[in-house]
Amino acid sequence: ASGMQLQLRRMLLQMLEFWYQTWAVDQIVPMLLRVRYLVRSFEATGCAIENACAGKQWEKIKHAVNACLAPDSPTPTLPDSDQNRRSVEIVADIAAGNASKRTYDPSQPVIRNYKPVVNGIYTPNANTRALRHVHDTDDDAVLRCISCDLRVTSRWRFVHRGTAFVLSPQSGCPVDHARLKPLHPGTPYKIDKINHLDMCEHGRTREDCK
Repeated sequence: ASGMQLQLRRMLLQMLEFWYQTWAVDQIVPMLLRVRYLVRSFEATGCAIENACAGKQWEKIKHAVNACLAPDSPTPTLPDSDQNRRSVEIVADIAAGNASKRTYDPSQPVIRNYKPVVNGIYTPNANTRALRHVHDTDDDAVLRCISCDLRVTSRWRFVHRGTAFVLSPQSGCPVDHARLKPLHPGTPYKIDKINHLDMCEHGRTREDCK
């Protein structure tokens, strides 16, 4: 088993070096973030990665991943007042529009090859997009994986009772399926479970409407 792990780490390192020198790294960013997460998780215990088993290999992998990824840049956190103001603006923009929306049809077949996150951008499925309270906006919200720190953008909102909730995929992070939550604290959000988003004319979820 240890010999196989040695070979796998060697193959990973060769792949990273070859990919970095030959192609753009955009296509392997989720894998890079996952490897960086594993390294950082080990280092969070207070040990240097070079002191791990096969430490020399792991140190080389760490440097190769850091070379492929852009340096970390802190994202400014908007104050809660700004978050609330932006939510109100989105609600007002949607209320002023006259665009008609299709009605959710539970008889529509499920698309088997549908992927909610493609190239770092989240798009809900067709039935969710057709819901009366779900809207496509021009405002990109950043979602962050609580496990591997992967970033995904969502411009979709669930607007209900004066609040615009950022939609997040119920399948979670495309790398490890952990929850994706808004990067900015105080941003209201909802998971895109359709039975939680399909509202009746009385303002309740349709399954609870009697």
